[in-house]
Amino acid sequence: MHPFPALVSQLVQYVRALIASAAPALAAPARPIYRGAQDGWVMPPNAHLPRFPGPVWTLLWFRLHRLANRLTTLHHRWQTNTLPKPRTRPQSPRKTTPTKPQAQIPTFPMPGVPLTDAPRYLPRAHGWVIKRIPEAGEQAAHLHHLLQQQDTRDFVEAAPQAARLLRPLCRALGVDQPPWLKLPPRPRKPRKPSPPKTRRWKLTDPELKLRPYEIRAIRYWRKKYGRD
Repeated sequence: MHPFPALVSQLVQYVRALIASAAPALAAPARPIYRGAQDGWVMPPNAHLPRFPGPVWTLLWFRLHRLANRLTTLHHRWQTNTLPKPRTRPQSPRKTTPTKPQAQIPTFPMPGVPLTDAPRYLPRAHGWVIKRIPEAGEQAAHLHHLLQQQDTRDFVEAAPQAARLLRPLCRALGVDQPPWLKLPPRPRKPRKPSPPKTRRWKLTDPELKLRPYEIRAIRYWRKKYGRD
């Protein structure tokens, strides 16, 4: 059996355990830590990073569980030749929709809590989880090693739906995506032609056909009364 789904499930379970233990501290404002009489009070390494509220970590906790289940299902269908055909969507610029104010949900991830009132989107910064939970670095290394395997590439190329699950995981753990996993660049909007530049005339231009005394009069007028 291909070890990829089982290894990803173990990876996800470990990261979820780290989130469950560190989410309350990560959602609270950063406070100095006492390191002993010699060091005194020092700020944690991630104190300069923005603090995400508890619902964000709760949403990530549930998304990781869903990711592992869907990867296992896709791999089983790939082995049994029952994969659904991937839907092709035309590439278009993303539209930003105004988000509605979200209601309060438990800030500590617990199984069985519905996500009807949770935020719908997670941060998209590269390595936004591993920068706040450095203990997940070992799992990021495991994921990087899995993505270098030829069997993983064959599975993702046969089931493009798996790539949509792996990209957010790589982004959260700070893992560089291999070229075969990255999305193709989106076409850019055609730029509007810039208006032609207006020429700045000089008094000495021969096209104006100004006589020397006219040039002197204009310069005297500008010096005394301004250009306007």
